[in-house]
Amino acid sequence: MLNPIYFIPFVVAQPLAFYIGYFFTKIGFIAPIVNNVPWTVPTLLSGLLYTGNIRGVIVQAVCLTVTTLLYIPFVRLDNKINADQIAMDEMDKANS
Repeated sequence: MLNPIYFIPFVVAQPLAFYIGYFFTKIGFIAPIVNNVPWTVPTLLSGLLYTGNIRGVIVQAVCLTVTTLLYIPFVRLDNKINADQIAMDEMDKANS
């Protein structure tokens, strides 16, 4: 991780997705994972193959949505910092 702005969502997103999946398993919405699926299977398809049910796709979509929403403020902050840095660099070039 070379960009410290993304450290918080990088560390928080995976456990958050795990606990969302754990919650849906505990309430009985999805059954525990019984299939071994390669890690290269695309996201929503792997939810179907892991659980053998369309509900696995729903839980993966929820996890994907929540973790994406977690990243959005940090991406916006990074974009703002980069825009300010680019503007400062262009001012330095103009003054040179």
